Parts: sequence; C-alpha cells; structure tokens
Amino acid sequence: MVWIGLLVVTAKTRNELAGFFKIVHVKSLPAHAVRSLLTARKRLVGQRVTFASL
Repeated sequence: MVWIGLLVVTAKTRNELAGFFKIVHVKSLPAHAVRSLLTARKRLVGQRVTFASL
C-alpha cells in the first residue's frame, strides 16, 4: 500500500514529503532477536501457569 502513496506523490519535493511520511527508528537485528526470545518465554511461562492451575 505504501507504493501507491509513493506513486501519488512522485512530483513532490523532499521537503514536501517530510510531512507525508513518519520517520521511525528501526532497531537492530540482535535487539529484535532478544525481544522475540523474551516474548516467547513470556508466553511459555503463561501457559505453564495456566496448566499448573488446572
């Protein structure tokens, strides 16, 4: 869907595009891997707690 927006604004200058797109920070691959492991651990701990209470 983003490329459709790019087709519409191809004639605009870089300064005009500054308000059109939101600048975001992309985290590093190791940071993404750590976050994935923490999320997986949190889900597993939650499942263990759920099964233990049955």
